[in-house]
Amino acid sequence: MSFQRKIPAILLAGDRGPADPVAEAAGVTRKALAHVAGEPMLARAIRTLQQSGAVERILVVANSCHELKADPAVHEVAEAAADGNVEFLEGAASPATSILKILEPYSGLFPVLIATADNPLLSPEVVADFVARSGETDCDATLAVAPMAAVKKRFPGVSRTFIRLRGEGYSGCNLFCLKNEKALAAVQFWTEIEKDRKKALRFVAAFGLGTLFRVLFRTIGLEAAVERASRVIGIDARPLVLDAAEAAMDVDKAEHLVMVEAYLAEQARDAGDTGPDNAPDSAPDDAPDSAEERA
Repeated sequence: MSFQRKIPAILLAGDRGPADPVAEAAGVTRKALAHVAGEPMLARAIRTLQQSGAVERILVVANSCHELKADPAVHEVAEAAADGNVEFLEGAASPATSILKILEPYSGLFPVLIATADNPLLSPEVVADFVARSGETDCDATLAVAPMAAVKKRFPGVSRTFIRLRGEGYSGCNLFCLKNEKALAAVQFWTEIEKDRKKALRFVAAFGLGTLFRVLFRTIGLEAAVERASRVIGIDARPLVLDAAEAAMDVDKAEHLVMVEAYLAEQARDAGDTGPDNAPDSAPDDAPDSAEERA
């Protein structure tokens, strides 16, 4: 059964402060304020959620809300929202603990979309599709993934973290839908393993040695891997594979910021438009693969 209404969204916009590598590379004080295509990533992310038509309320969660709100571009896009549906809330020490801080007192927010401000290539169409498919999926939570082959084809040479499974590897897209309070168990579990989220094998090992060995020898597929992980956590979670490789390109390194900027600029040139709202279609191919990608 699909959702009968638009759903709220938690937009994670935290960082490691001025020393964050993306913030440093962009010459800004907060990662979410790094510019791509002429505007802060946070402003772009808010607009993407608004334009998806699937979100009714956006809770921007960060560790320095006053700096984010003071940015003129962010202020403008937030103020333009209908009915003042963009709120800024102080987060906690990590993404997972920030989600718990917001959700545990507010059970009425379910179902809720979780997205991140450092995903500037995410499109309104992809958000709408993910929310619609999540509503049609009978489970406690959904997570978006993109196939490794599609990501490598669209972004050749750019380092990404992939978990390689039978027949294909996948990259997470920092897009989740928590459909009920039971899904909070997944967030609580995440607080214990999020430090290893970019280390593929350590991440997988958290779900048991059996799962680790099956991933190592690539004898388990995506659905079975998520089902085993779900049993460990104690919920029913389902993966949703996205056709858009762009959704997997979150910006957590300076090289990613350069790539995204070049990618959007090329699209703008192809379209004869220098505006910020164009979808990308090519990427530089000279960045080396990461060690985690070969896991």
